[in-house]
Amino acid sequence: MKKETFSDKMIKRFYGITGPLDEQKRQQAEHLGNIGFIWLFLILQVGNFLAFMLADIYPGLDARIYPIIIELLTFIIAGVIYFRSEKKHLADLDLELMSEKERRKLQYPGLKIALFVGLTFHPIFSLIEAVTLKQDFFTLFLQADRILKTALVASILGVFISFYFKSRKHHTEQSE
Repeated sequence: MKKETFSDKMIKRFYGITGPLDEQKRQQAEHLGNIGFIWLFLILQVGNFLAFMLADIYPGLDARIYPIIIELLTFIIAGVIYFRSEKKHLADLDLELMSEKERRKLQYPGLKIALFVGLTFHPIFSLIEAVTLKQDFFTLFLQADRILKTALVASILGVFISFYFKSRKHHTEQSE
């Protein structure tokens, strides 16, 4: 069996493809990625030109508005790529074509995401707040209300991810 390359793993991860990456799925993913890259490149070129031209006249406004607009446009392009990949059934679950290792990865996805979010974001946000407020990291890290807030957010995200994967499995079983 041929081992997956790093680019294959990245394509499968980015587009949510499970099972083997056949030539048709690869071409569709590359096509969507190329369209997204072209639009993002054009938007960044025009945005950088406008920001450069307006920097002398409105430097404060330019510094505040430009990153927000670029971020919003990037999210819009990512959303368009996501919906087009859903429309082309690029990320449908192929349970019978999946290896045992890939099937195990799909078990308890909400719990895995919740643990990852809770265990990574809590220390990161505590460190950011400790640096910006010039407070002790460990006192912020061990505050009970911060731990409860992080656990609540991670739990809600885990529930949403679980529902998403259940709906994907249900949709796949229904279409077969």
